Amino acid sequence: MKKNQLEVIKAKLVSPETEEKLKVLPKGMKKNVLLAAFWNAVLKNPKLHQCTPESIVGALLKCAEWGLLPGGDNVYLIPRHNNKKPGRPLECNAQKGYQGLIELIYRVTGANVEAHVVYENDEFDYQFGTDGYLHHKPAFKNRGKAVCAYALWKKDGVVDFDIISMEEIEKRRKMSLAYQKAEQSGRKDSPWHLWPEAMMRKSAVLKMLKMKPETPELELAISEEEEDFGLPSVEEEPETEEKIFQGKVIDVEAKEKKEEKPKLENQVHEPERELSFEDVITEMGLDKQRVQEYIETVAKSVNCSVDYVKEKAFKKMDSFVEKFKEWEAKNKPTTPSPKPKKAKSEKKAQPAQWLVELEEQLSNYDRELVNEVLKEKGYNSIHDIPSEEIATEIYFIIDTRAKELEKLF
Repeated sequence: MKKNQLEVIKAKLVSPETEEKLKVLPKGMKKNVLLAAFWNAVLKNPKLHQCTPESIVGALLKCAEWGLLPGGDNVYLIPRHNNKKPGRPLECNAQKGYQGLIELIYRVTGANVEAHVVYENDEFDYQFGTDGYLHHKPAFKNRGKAVCAYALWKKDGVVDFDIISMEEIEKRRKMSLAYQKAEQSGRKDSPWHLWPEAMMRKSAVLKMLKMKPETPELELAISEEEEDFGLPSVEEEPETEEKIFQGKVIDVEAKEKKEEKPKLENQVHEPERELSFEDVITEMGLDKQRVQEYIETVAKSVNCSVDYVKEKAFKKMDSFVEKFKEWEAKNKPTTPSPKPKKAKSEKKAQPAQWLVELEEQLSNYDRELVNEVLKEKGYNSIHDIPSEEIATEIYFIIDTRAKELEKLF
């Protein structure tokens, strides 16, 4: 898609109207972080570049409403043709992923939910009632065929569970429109075909949730979920970010079904971001500039790239740090490490809230990268940025470049 279409989308995302709608965000969510994550997700999928700007903003507002960042299994951004509108325009739809759904349910219930599949060679026994129990010891190998699945609900020291048979799971699978379409087309690429165990687990969770008390908060958390557990029932939606960004377009069917939505309970395992080389350096309290100097010295001595040295160092951090400290002791810095710039003294007024947030967010990025982008835009420091709109654009650029650099390591 032409670059000007992306510019139109970008302008819409940072327009005053959108800014106004993003004024109230869930606790802990930063507007700049949401916008940057959302923009990166849009950039990665060329098909999203063809979506209407209005639908892009709508998807952004959905992410804001849920308090979830797109990417991974949190939120999928799916391009679909809308058959109900003239010309079947391509629209961007935000869809909660499994982890995103689990996160939302945890927020509103505080319960931990997990699910497992039982195979014929596993050691498994259970009993319902006042003396109920569940015992499952998976076979180490050669587990055989799946025989059932179960979900556990843990809250306030109480553990509850429910079992779903393969017959029930099979019924759910056959009711899935995604599965039906994949079977009819011969593609065999629906979530049920690609990730059968994940679908079995989700079946167990959904069955358990039907037994839990309905609350408005829980209903909101699991709203818009269909039989395929947060994946569109019209066609197959990928379960991983890698599949999402293959650019597959999904057609929306004019006929929509409203089903009673079971209440999903939640899992405590919050996905953690993998630490980068820079994160580890920061946590160890090492001087980033001196580490960079050492890496450049090593790269030059062995005639290889800086990125290659970082990659190898990251795999053997203990050895790397030991060698770095030896080098640092023998090689004093020629220039002192740069200190954070202070705000201009003539600015006596309290800094705007968006500037405070920008400072906080940019502190997580490499200073050289931040300074480089600021200079490109004609600013000596972030305090020279005149407006929140320009600040958001600069944050987009810094975050995008940082992620591109991380992919190289």
